[in-house]
Amino acid sequence: MRVLLCGLLVAGASAASVYPKTYPFADESVKPPDLPDKGEAFDNDNWDDPSNPGGYFLKFLNCDPYSPDRPPYSDSSLANTVPESYQETKPAGFPECRLQAYFFRSILGSAAESYAYNCTKMLETPETTAAISEAANWNNLIAGEEACVKGECCSFMDGVVIEQFGRHVPFMEVMGEHYTQGLCPTLPPEEVFCPYTTIPFYCAEYYVGYTNDRPVTYACYDVAWRWYAECPVFQSTRLILEISFEAGKWEAPQYLEDLAYDQLIVLEPIFKLPDRVCHPYSYYHPQDASESPGSSSAGITAGFFLPAVLAVSALN
Repeated sequence: MRVLLCGLLVAGASAASVYPKTYPFADESVKPPDLPDKGEAFDNDNWDDPSNPGGYFLKFLNCDPYSPDRPPYSDSSLANTVPESYQETKPAGFPECRLQAYFFRSILGSAAESYAYNCTKMLETPETTAAISEAANWNNLIAGEEACVKGECCSFMDGVVIEQFGRHVPFMEVMGEHYTQGLCPTLPPEEVFCPYTTIPFYCAEYYVGYTNDRPVTYACYDVAWRWYAECPVFQSTRLILEISFEAGKWEAPQYLEDLAYDQLIVLEPIFKLPDRVCHPYSYYHPQDASESPGSSSAGITAGFFLPAVLAVSALN
């Protein structure tokens, strides 16, 4: 095992440039909105500081998890959550890359053998939430409605070990709240709710060294964002901050205050579908590919999302 891990380290160092620098949105007719750069965000422990400009999700989007220029664990908020041997030899990257680096770094060193990252090892524990995904075991209901054919749900994930499978039913209930409270005209598609509710990126098994090989290539975050963009309440209020833990709790409050509605609803998709090795919206809807690459989110938001300053929050 030690020889293998050393091999991974060497391979990682020599192939660090293979990770895509951007998401594959060049040919998309509609692209997710940009997030504003307010300056250098503070360490995560201080994000409630009124002077913290925020921008953690922006750093998450722009970060290269393969970069060696990450701070040591002792300087990050993860210092007490990973094996000491991992802290001593591997950079954290969490303040810059958030979960993206957290996931990718899990393939290296002793962390690849630890309970926290090795989902195959987690299968050995009685209380585990990890499982091998099988279509036959998936719940097929969201908000009491059929989201997929019973026995065929998320079949593209068959055979993949995932850390959160034991919680996919309550997580699908959360997706149901997004659907009902956002007054969304459609249920989230399988390519969104399958990884959303099981978070396969937690598992070291998802990554093959520093290569772009994946057991399954999942949807990019723009696919989930496009679904949220169809929901009337999310078009005109800040409700997503109340029903999305990720959007409301993982960013500096003052940063959130300045975001428009289309920007608010992109936060949870960024958090849940972080990998740049992914399928964009046009992969699932070829007719939606742009004939003139370079479009922005304006095509979907013009006359669709009201300016944040003009709408009254549904919660105030």
